[in-house]
This record gives sequence, structure tokens and C-alpha cells, in this order.
Amino acid sequence: MRAAIVLLAVAAGVARADRITAPAGWQAKPEQAAEHEAKQRRLSHFGGAPNDATVAVYAPAEPGIVLYVTTIVALADAAPGVRAEVTDHKLPATAAGVEVKDSSERVDVVRREVESKLAVHDKAAQLVTVSRMVIAGDAKKVVGVTGDCIARDDIDRKVLDACSGALATLDPQIALADRVALSLAAPPAGSAASTGSPSLSPRLDDGSRVQMPPIVVPQDSQTDRRPIYIGAGLVVLALVFWWNRQRREKFERDDAVARGDAPAEPERSGDADAEDLHAAAEGATETKTEPNKGDADER
Repeated sequence: MRAAIVLLAVAAGVARADRITAPAGWQAKPEQAAEHEAKQRRLSHFGGAPNDATVAVYAPAEPGIVLYVTTIVALADAAPGVRAEVTDHKLPATAAGVEVKDSSERVDVVRREVESKLAVHDKAAQLVTVSRMVIAGDAKKVVGVTGDCIARDDIDRKVLDACSGALATLDPQIALADRVALSLAAPPAGSAASTGSPSLSPRLDDGSRVQMPPIVVPQDSQTDRRPIYIGAGLVVLALVFWWNRQRREKFERDDAVARGDAPAEPERSGDADAEDLHAAAEGATETKTEPNKGDADER
């Protein structure tokens, strides 16, 4: 909580003036800037260190190209996360199917700043991205400024060159005399910068179009089906008992007729037998509750 309060105080003291000289005739787009700024505030920066993000957006009259200028302000102890911030900046160069025109980084010891450049062509999306990041810091804060020229790959080359040329004017707005030396070395193992979660890079695609595969929810495989099997078995047993009892009674009547103790029964049609079977099936439930009735009669 204390770090957040200090960060807010530091960020409030950083001017929100333009950190780039936009190409002549390009206009600011505050609505797009607010939308992109909200996304940036949800992303990790400087290896997960607390930070404040602001965004400015510029575009010319003709469609097809946009200039994003993103400023990230963190406390001075976030300096070990410079390596992570530069790595995130270059993530679009690792995407499958992307043609990389430039992907470089360097430490300017004279100006005491870190610079990262990126130029890629996404053929599938038909987009060209030219990006430059500059990071500088003083005793209180670390400031990273990134300019992204994102254009259709069929854009007029002069328009793209005008946007790319403006990236050279990026300014972290920290006086050279107040700057401290920064490094691109990996942070020590176990430090906050080394354990920070990686961020989605907003340079080429901020992740808003990522589609998750459909989730298939399997049916509960632990359902106990034994009562169903037992019920079916009882029905079968009831039918077997009924059939045996009918056959036994028929044999007994045939023997009685043969001995002359009973008159012969009239012949039954196949339809009558089918009706008996149907009636037995309907009464199987009642019969299964008394499976030993036939045995009792026999005894």
C-alpha cells in the first residue's frame, strides 16, 4: 500500500505533456487513447513492479495507420525490471509467421538510457509495426516510453516513414544530469523482477482477439448404474419364473389329459400366446416382488 501511494505521488509529479513530436498534420485521438490506456493498466510492466500507464494516440486524415505513445512510470527500485520490459517489447518478433525486419537493443552509456527497436510484418494480419522504446531513470523513478506505428501493409510508404521518423523524438522527460545508469542484464534469481509474470505485448496484438478453444464438459463418469442393472435382472428373472411355471402347468395338464383325468383343452392360436407374453411383460414388476411364489406352489 505504501509503495502504491509513493508511486501515485511520483506519477503525479511527472508531466503528461507529449513525449513525442507527432508528424505534421496528425491529430490526437483521445477516445482511442483512453481505451488503450485501460488495457495497458491491466498489463505487467518492469517485471511486475507497481507502475502507472498513460497513452496518447495520433493519426493522419487518411485511414490505415495509427501512432501509439505509451508511457510507463515505476519507482526507482523497478530498475532491475528493465530487462523484462525490453523482452516484452520484442515479443511480437517471436510470433509465428511474422517477418522480422529489425529487433535490436542497446544501452546508451552517454545518454544513460536503454533503447529497443522493432520492425515486423504480419502477413496474415496484413499489418506492419515499427516500434521504438526508450527507458531512463533517476533517483526516484524509472520511465519507459514506447512509440508504435501500426499500419496496413499497403500504406503509402511516405506516410509510414513520417511515423517512423517521429519515433526518434521519443523523450522520457528526465534531465540528462539527473539520470542514473541502467542495465540490460538479467535480474538476480529470486528478485521481484525475475519472478514477475510475463505480460501480453500490446504492440502488435494486445490479446483482445485471442480465442479460447471450446471447453468440453464430460458427463459424470462416476454415476452409479448398479440399481439399473439390478432392476433389469429382476425383470428377466420374473419372466423366466413365469415361463417355467406356464410350461410346468402345461405339462401337468397334458399328463392329466393322457390319464383321462381332465378334458382336452381347445387349441390356442399364436395370437393368444402373444397376448399371454405381453401380459406377462406388463406384470413383470408385480411378479418380481414374489419370485418364489411358484416354488411355494410346487411344494
